[in-house]
Amino acid sequence: MNCFCFLRNVSTVLETENTAYKNRFDSDFTGPLIPFGAEVTYLPITHQDKSEQHAFGSKMRRGIFLGYVQQAGGGWSGDLLVADWEEVAGAQSFSEIHLKRFNHKEVSPTKNGETFIFPVADGSLRQPGADHLTSPHSDPFDRAGATQARRTPTTTKEIRSKTQTLLRKMSHSRRQILIPTLARRRRNRNLQNQFFGVSMGKH
Repeated sequence: MNCFCFLRNVSTVLETENTAYKNRFDSDFTGPLIPFGAEVTYLPITHQDKSEQHAFGSKMRRGIFLGYVQQAGGGWSGDLLVADWEEVAGAQSFSEIHLKRFNHKEVSPTKNGETFIFPVADGSLRQPGADHLTSPHSDPFDRAGATQARRTPTTTKEIRSKTQTLLRKMSHSRRQILIPTLARRRRNRNLQNQFFGVSMGKH
């Protein structure tokens, strides 16, 4: 909502022939106009983000645009809010996603021609809490596959194959988080099967 209101104030021309932003600050907004949820790339600045970049790959990381950082009184600070693509894809809840603040010169929108791309809306990036193994959409780390219709994996072999594909695409640090989680789920599932198998056997 904050992002929508800010964009409306800086882009909608009123009856005064000025935007609300210009009426308030006596100058036009000169920053980038990026809609909420659009895909962007950003220049990593923290040691952790830099360590996850491939040595011979792009220096930019993919992310999701979440809004503008405003000063007291409504002015723009010059900074933007971004969520990391891999962090969103690997999160089980919204509390696991940490907003990153960057100067607007370090963030660039990703477009298909002149059209903004919205990964969560088109299903190429799963929302936190969605099952990354049985999602009907494409792999959360691969936007290129979003246009392909894929059948939901149902057999153990298909799920294992999809898991291995995901792990190959993930950075090393993300794999260290996901692998123990998958192992824990597998142990819990085996215990449940043993329990219910014994319980049913008694009857």
